[in-house]
Amino acid sequence: MSYLKQWQAAKKQFETATGKKKPSESVLGVFRKSSGLESACKTLDAALAKPTLDSTEKAMVVFMKAREDYVKQLEKADKADKTDDYRKEIGKLSEALDSILMDYSVKKQEALNNAPRPLTDILGRHAKDLCSTDFLKKPGVKWFATAKEVQLSGVDGKPLPEAIACQKRFLASLKQYDTAVKTAKATCAKAFVVKAGIKEAVKQIGLITDAVSPMTEGARYHYMMWVEAQGKAFRDAGRAGDMRTFIEQGPLSAKIAAVGSLLEDEAGRLNNLEADIRDLHR
Repeated sequence: MSYLKQWQAAKKQFETATGKKKPSESVLGVFRKSSGLESACKTLDAALAKPTLDSTEKAMVVFMKAREDYVKQLEKADKADKTDDYRKEIGKLSEALDSILMDYSVKKQEALNNAPRPLTDILGRHAKDLCSTDFLKKPGVKWFATAKEVQLSGVDGKPLPEAIACQKRFLASLKQYDTAVKTAKATCAKAFVVKAGIKEAVKQIGLITDAVSPMTEGARYHYMMWVEAQGKAFRDAGRAGDMRTFIEQGPLSAKIAAVGSLLEDEAGRLNNLEADIRDLHR
């Protein structure tokens, strides 16, 4: 039975039991018509017919507001009519509203779990994080991927082939990252049931993470190899002891450290995002 019919049946029972059909303000002074509740019940029914996170939440808010207003009127009506029978039936009417709300809460979650919905709707606020390209826009990341000074040896300031190769691979990893994010964004428009949607979202995070992780030779790997290439150049020049000074105190030290922090932060963000998304179905 629809929520509208449930409410209409409860109201009919009230009218029959009290012998007062659609009590008006002229009779009770404070009793209010239930058109707002009927509209709210229709909203609940419509939300379950085509459930989305937004529509089901909004429908509940609308119903709770209409219920609150109506219960206040019932309480006023209870004070206006002191008969026990009337008070008893008001209690039943209020219980009917509570029953609708509790039933909707359960069916809302069932509908959201079982009805195919866009992945953006399943993920809610996490969809924006999944499709974010903020990492690529960080000045430090762009600097390491394109700056000519990154291509030079810390020993003598001359082009270092190994450093140049690492920079090119780092840039390729950023392109891989960008492609993975675009794929995730396209996937977010597709419909899934919740369990399958969470699984797909985790898969998309994995593809983005691969472009960063050192375990999959992502951007962090090539950054680390660049540091190693610089270290090898110092060792080959017989100046191994100067490598630490170059990394920690040299003219590029602050920028180098910033890139390392950005890569570490992004890896942490993606790990946290995956955990948050997995929690949506627990």
